[in-house]
Amino acid sequence: DVDSGLTLRSGGMLQENLSPELRRQVPTFVYGEQIEGKNDGNTVIEGDAELRRHDQVIRADRIEHDQSTGDTKAIGQVRIQRNGDRFSGPRLEMNVNTDKGFFEQPEYRLLKNEGTGNASRVDFLDKDHMQVHEGTYSTCPRPPGGGAWKPDWLVRGKRIDLDQVEDVGYAYSGVLEFKDVPILAAPILSFPISDARKSGLLVPTAGI
Repeated sequence: DVDSGLTLRSGGMLQENLSPELRRQVPTFVYGEQIEGKNDGNTVIEGDAELRRHDQVIRADRIEHDQSTGDTKAIGQVRIQRNGDRFSGPRLEMNVNTDKGFFEQPEYRLLKNEGTGNASRVDFLDKDHMQVHEGTYSTCPRPPGGGAWKPDWLVRGKRIDLDQVEDVGYAYSGVLEFKDVPILAAPILSFPISDARKSGLLVPTAGI
């Protein structure tokens, strides 16, 4: 019998990290209702468009991908999964070789500690660092089926930097809210984005 209380936790031991040079050589697979390849190396996929590459999957109504540079644009019901992190929103621009780019008006969920939130824009600095603009962060789970998300607590900031190497976040002009009530405000709030404890603000999963 399977113990119903048994849960699996993510780990990075089996994660494959490729050098920038090797990432440029990784093959790209595309699917869609219509696929058009142009002489300049640009590929346009429309209708249930999908692009898969190593540890990334991008889905959208329309995807434009430049095979020579790695520059990729996705428009309409965009969803991206990279290293287990998931983002969804109306528009994405990213270089799949460097992991640099931006996502407009996304909702996001991080694999580590199930951190979740939304923003006016997310800037991807590389595969481990991102900036969340005019956004929120919480580990309170979203309801299944895409219902209204009303977390018990959240961190709100004009900008939130998420560092998945150090497992820490920094909220600038940050506010900690509990049950929609601001309880702490500071120019900079720091908080862990894993279960590791640290000094400063501790998220409820670790205890305040």
